[in-house]
Amino acid sequence: MKKPAQKARLSYPEVDFHQAAQLSALRALSLSFPSGISSASFREFSENFLEYVLQIFLADGAYLEFSSQFSSKKLRLAIGSCRATERKMLFSKVTEQALIPHAQSHFGSEALKRAGWNPNTASLLFTPIHFEDSVHGVLALGKSGTPSFFKQTDIEEIALFTHYLALVSKIVSTKKTREEILQDFSENLEDGVFVIDRNGRPVVVNPKGLKLLGVPDKESAIHAFYDDPVLLDVRSRDNVPLQPRQLPLARVLRGETFSSVECVIRRPTDETDVHLALSGAFLYNKNEKIVEGVLLVREVTEAGHRERRLRKELFDQKEKQEIQTAFFNHVSHELKTPINAIMGYTSLMLKGSYGRLSEKVKGPLLRTHDNAKELTRMINDLLTLAKIEAEKITLSAAPVDLEILVRDMILDSHSLLDGKPVELAVKIDPELPSIRTDPDKLREVFINLFSNAVKYTFKGSIQIIVKNLPEQKRVRVDLVDTGIGIPAEDLPHLFEEFQRGEDPMLKNISGTGLGLSIVKKMTHLLQGSVEVKSVYGRGSTFTVLLPYTLRTDS
Repeated sequence: MKKPAQKARLSYPEVDFHQAAQLSALRALSLSFPSGISSASFREFSENFLEYVLQIFLADGAYLEFSSQFSSKKLRLAIGSCRATERKMLFSKVTEQALIPHAQSHFGSEALKRAGWNPNTASLLFTPIHFEDSVHGVLALGKSGTPSFFKQTDIEEIALFTHYLALVSKIVSTKKTREEILQDFSENLEDGVFVIDRNGRPVVVNPKGLKLLGVPDKESAIHAFYDDPVLLDVRSRDNVPLQPRQLPLARVLRGETFSSVECVIRRPTDETDVHLALSGAFLYNKNEKIVEGVLLVREVTEAGHRERRLRKELFDQKEKQEIQTAFFNHVSHELKTPINAIMGYTSLMLKGSYGRLSEKVKGPLLRTHDNAKELTRMINDLLTLAKIEAEKITLSAAPVDLEILVRDMILDSHSLLDGKPVELAVKIDPELPSIRTDPDKLREVFINLFSNAVKYTFKGSIQIIVKNLPEQKRVRVDLVDTGIGIPAEDLPHLFEEFQRGEDPMLKNISGTGLGLSIVKKMTHLLQGSVEVKSVYGRGSTFTVLLPYTLRTDS
């Protein structure tokens, strides 16, 4: 099969995915059914259709298993970086819901290689093909050699494409000619469809298209978008009248493709303007000669304009944040190497590995070592926060004995007290059940809360009280200290990033204000909650509520 002509890699927000899915199906239909229907032509349609899917989703390989209504034999095909080999291992569990794994961590490079995927695959998207309340197959896309991963929104968008794949399968099982297929398919679309041949004659105009333009016949509809801009007073989004050469169907017959171009028209029977969104492309034969042009049209309102502009602004902002996060992660990891070297060498020197040290040297060296440890902790906090913000944190639920976890955490963190006259106490409910959660993430929550209590408690006590709440199917963990407390005006902002109180007592206490922000976000990931009560000058109580069972996608 020849590659589709003039591929254009487009990505959101440049693409209106609803129109892109419909347009991709129409283009693949035009190329694959030039002279009737056969199983080979439907397979060719599927291959052409997947080529467009790869372009739009910036993917490098695709695999399709599909029970077509056209044939009793299941269709299996692969393109791009995926070869047509056995895939039961990858697809045996994908039946009802979509999945986006990181390939290397989820399956392993060797398993992927055996299954036929490029071992450099960085991200995979599996989605079932739903149609008329049943599952007809599965589509998998893979990315390799690209910095971008599939996202949750891609699942919603790819569902549009799989729907039209299944719809074509149903239509070609009952129709005999290409024209019948195109007409029937276009009548099932939500947009107005206008297909024109290379000589400017109408091929297909669906009823939605006629109603949208307010014209009586398909000849008038085609002329309005091909060579007669006066008929509907066609203008650009900036209200500039278009010349015949600038009309959308004239553009596609010259080999142009476009997505979500906006224009304004005036229907013959209306006195107000109508705003339209248009996507267009050319249709070609196997010799890659343009034979037809296709245009999809949807009415949009001013509210729609504002919504699209807002979505683009949000997309641009998110893209900027992703770049900043990637840069920050890189710099943070690079910082770890010299800091680890400083900690390693100062630790060896303090142990006497390089000879006896005088007290005059040992003091500054100890402060250097302690500051390096503090800097490492700050960098780890920043990296943790960046992973949470980038939604790169994965959860792994397991049975957890809270008493053991709390006591081990205190044992490992006891050195934080550094000889302070602070009494530690742990009270565990005897009816406390084992819970199912992510032990590593929960340990991180408790360590941050415990170290925070130690930091701001100079005398008195720190208590950790664990209670069972069977009626709520939750457990409650209270960490109570007799520290300096928190002023009432600081409490509303306590869990925000980089927030520290203005108390003069805090000036000599190091910290970035990230620990409690991490606690809040991590507890939320564990499907729990955290709150605080405090009396300034008398102490604070942090309360963590956790469900008996952490729900995960797996």
